[in-house]
Amino acid sequence: MADDELGISEDDVDELSELFHLASNFVRSSTNSFNQEQLLYLYARFKQANDGPCFVSKPGMFDFQGKKKWEAWKSLENKTREEAMKEYTSKVTLTVPDWNLFDRRQAGDGWVGVSTMSNTDTVIEDRNKTAFDWCKDGDTKHLLHYLKTTKTNVNKQDENGMTLLHWTCDRGNIEMLDALLGLKADPNIQDNDGQSPLHYAVSCEHQDIVERLLKTSINLKLQDVDGLTITDIETTPEIKHLLEQYVT
Repeated sequence: MADDELGISEDDVDELSELFHLASNFVRSSTNSFNQEQLLYLYARFKQANDGPCFVSKPGMFDFQGKKKWEAWKSLENKTREEAMKEYTSKVTLTVPDWNLFDRRQAGDGWVGVSTMSNTDTVIEDRNKTAFDWCKDGDTKHLLHYLKTTKTNVNKQDENGMTLLHWTCDRGNIEMLDALLGLKADPNIQDNDGQSPLHYAVSCEHQDIVERLLKTSINLKLQDVDGLTITDIETTPEIKHLLEQYVT
């Protein structure tokens, strides 16, 4: 069904997409605010919004958690991307009513490039953008130009401890990843929650990003603040299999 048939304008879709992305970042950094049933609900709608209907093979009979996730996602095959995003953000708001204020307070200026429902007029002019802004925009050309002309450290961390690599792996931008690795970006830097860029790539299920990172001098034993290594993270069976080939 077309967006206009749903009564949703292009501007509304853009606004919803931005809020959805901000909400999904909040969920990933605040999983303790949700129970397992809520996380499963959110997972299914995250996958539907990002990847569309589930066409991957059903996990094996002994992969109980994987089957639950697969079934939750599969059940949404007739739901539109916009419906999935709306339900996702509504669930987050219902569970943590002030999540948006909390998230922006925690993220600080690093989130200024991501407009929200209450701050949709915020626009950063190109001349005022930082390396992180260009990175979040997915603009590899301008990011590289900025790094070169300002001599910004490619491993600089924002207030959440995230580097450009963290943001790139969160977004799933393989072109930017290769460019940053070419500039000697360190794949082993951990953010304030102890997560490496690979933690992000595995969690967000960006298989091409995971494959590329595994070819670097990455430390596969890094643990986040909860003691989780990359092999402990819920992800796709394909990525799980890929990681098993590298982790001894």
